[in-house]
Amino acid sequence: MLKVIPYNNGNGGNQGLDMQNPYWIVNRNRFENTRDRYMANVTLQYDVLDWLNLQGRVRLDNANTEVNQKNYASTDLLFSGEEGRYKRAEESDKQIYTDFLVNINKYWGDFSLMTNVGVSISDIRSSEIGVDGFLIIPNFFALTNVDCSASKTSLIHNEWHEQTQSIFANVELGWKSMVYLSLTGRNRNRFENTRDRYMANVTLQYDVLDWLNLQGRVRLDNANTEVNQKNYASTDLLFSGEEGRYKRAEESDKQIYTDFLVNINKYWGDFSLMTNVGVSISDIRSSEIGVDGFLIIPNFFALTNVDCSASKTSLIHNEWHEQTQSIFANVELGWKSMVYLSLTGRNDWASALVNTNNSSFFYPSIGLSGVISEMIELPSEISYLKARASYSSVGSAIPRNLSIATYEFNKQGGVWSTNNLQTAG
Repeated sequence: MLKVIPYNNGNGGNQGLDMQNPYWIVNRNRFENTRDRYMANVTLQYDVLDWLNLQGRVRLDNANTEVNQKNYASTDLLFSGEEGRYKRAEESDKQIYTDFLVNINKYWGDFSLMTNVGVSISDIRSSEIGVDGFLIIPNFFALTNVDCSASKTSLIHNEWHEQTQSIFANVELGWKSMVYLSLTGRNRNRFENTRDRYMANVTLQYDVLDWLNLQGRVRLDNANTEVNQKNYASTDLLFSGEEGRYKRAEESDKQIYTDFLVNINKYWGDFSLMTNVGVSISDIRSSEIGVDGFLIIPNFFALTNVDCSASKTSLIHNEWHEQTQSIFANVELGWKSMVYLSLTGRNDWASALVNTNNSSFFYPSIGLSGVISEMIELPSEISYLKARASYSSVGSAIPRNLSIATYEFNKQGGVWSTNNLQTAG
């Protein structure tokens, strides 16, 4: 969501790209241009004999690029509309190659034999999906603010997928290291497929003393989903147009959690102390960008075939970014392994609280417990008995975007609500 702040041009007027701009738009959850690429190579080999081995290889090369082109209202009309122009596209290139080989390198007498027999799969995918068009509200860069009726607005949809499955053999027969006969063969087949998620957990611990350690943890969970919904021309008109309906969207969810802790586990005499004190950051981002609309050519599922003029066609652009920073402590004091006093406290600074009177909230707890089975002798049928009394206060942040002025888009009417829109006065 975007917060709108009045912007006064003043007597001197605007400068540069902000000319003719009645709005100054600040995005609290700002998304910057990004490009991610990761590559990996893995080879495993097993030597069956000194002249025979088995080998498996995997090579991965993935790149994701976000094109985020903004032309402000002051841009020459040769390149933009009067209210500005916005191009937003997601480009993805993925390549994976894997093979399994049987390798022979054998000598006997004057002859030699070198052979590689194997199977492989090469899978390459490339896509570019987005929108390039003129704006309705000046300098408000969101896909839902792109004017579909403008003649120069276009939906971008380019993609291809190529996969090759191969069986191959290379045979080289040599004689006296002078004459060689080589034979090569390969067979290829093709098919298609989709989807992506990766997760990781890392924990590092350093033992300062036998009762004191420092610990750092990172947890990562990223998911990218391709929504590819096709309704054919025969679909009930309650859910589709006469020629069919196509929804194509890219969903991205990224979550990272990291913390640092000081842990104490100390005993002296009849007393024990267990303490965890730490700080943490939780960062969550989510986005959905795409198009959902009726088709022009029956059952031809491409974004460039979506009818922008249809009343139920909509551009999808949902993004949010949420972060919580925390300080916390947990202290448990024990006596003779029978009685325990527990104290906890946590303070959270949540991004959802921006523009409110409270930038954070604190929630404590206190508890007292006793292990009855350690205090008195119980019947043999009862091996363990514990009693506990506690008090706690819990807290949570308000829903994100509740504390900021936002543009609200009415999907049914296809218009923007201006209830929260403030213009320069």
